[in-house]
Amino acid sequence: MLSAVRALPGADDGRLVYFGESLGSGVAVQLAIESPPAALVLRSPFTSIADVGARHFWFLPVRRLLWDRFDSLSRVGRLKCPLLVVAGDRDTVVPFDLSRRLFDAAPEPKVFVTVPSADHNDFELAAGAPLMDAVLACLRDRVRGPDGV
Repeated sequence: MLSAVRALPGADDGRLVYFGESLGSGVAVQLAIESPPAALVLRSPFTSIADVGARHFWFLPVRRLLWDRFDSLSRVGRLKCPLLVVAGDRDTVVPFDLSRRLFDAAPEPKVFVTVPSADHNDFELAAGAPLMDAVLACLRDRVRGPDGV
């Protein structure tokens, strides 16, 4: 898929930004390590799917049942691009502290944005002004075209 995007006329690796939401954040982290973009944006990311599962299903041996753990925490230190993490402090799907732990383990440059009182699927966190403002600021700061825009 990435090779198809890069093959498009006018494609420029210096302007390519990956955006991973929730479960997609695990995929986006791995892709960013394998093929660094201009920036990586993660909305409601987690340390690993095993950590999320263990929080929700504490009564099951979740860690032993999972095949792919999407272990972003063990990978994020190898990022070679700027990182933006946006998380809701009332997220009931991906606990806020897991997003924060992932961010803390990432190298600079990085920015963490908290969306106050936002749950996982709330509009403010999914597409509201806090998310959009943070993404636009990231794009302005990190991704410039040949004409400076």
